[in-house]
Amino acid sequence: MSNRTSFALATYSGLLLTVLGTPAAFGESVPLADVAHIHGVAFDVTQPGQLLLATHYGVYRTEGSGLAQTISEDANDYMGFTPSPDNPTLLLASGHPAQGGNMGFIVSTDGGVTWSQRSPGASDAVDFHALTVSRADSRVLFGLYGSIQVSRDDGATWQVSG
Repeated sequence: MSNRTSFALATYSGLLLTVLGTPAAFGESVPLADVAHIHGVAFDVTQPGQLLLATHYGVYRTEGSGLAQTISEDANDYMGFTPSPDNPTLLLASGHPAQGGNMGFIVSTDGGVTWSQRSPGASDAVDFHALTVSRADSRVLFGLYGSIQVSRDDGATWQVSG
């Protein structure tokens, strides 16, 4: 375990993971066992055999050597993380900025390095804890933030549903 402050231990797919007290710096590689509070996992289509991990402390890419590298330029809390089925280099998410608040519906076109808000959600900025893309129509997205919200235009606008 690294010299980072640890707050809790959890298991994820049989791996022992530690919730870090401080995030790794941009580009820093840390032991995979030190990456925790994972909100989402996706295959990295730009790096075969590697995974992207959306965490409470930024986005990481696994490395074959048992390490994970921080790839997001910030230490935001990324939730509702999923790649677009039509364009797997387009990543979709929500969450909280490191300084607090909600990020709304956000996208990354550079593999998770930078993110921009596409829309705030149905009213105020959301933090979708779960987000999915319809298999029937990939322009249709569903997000969970207190209630189910739906977008029928790739996340540009949202309405409360159901």
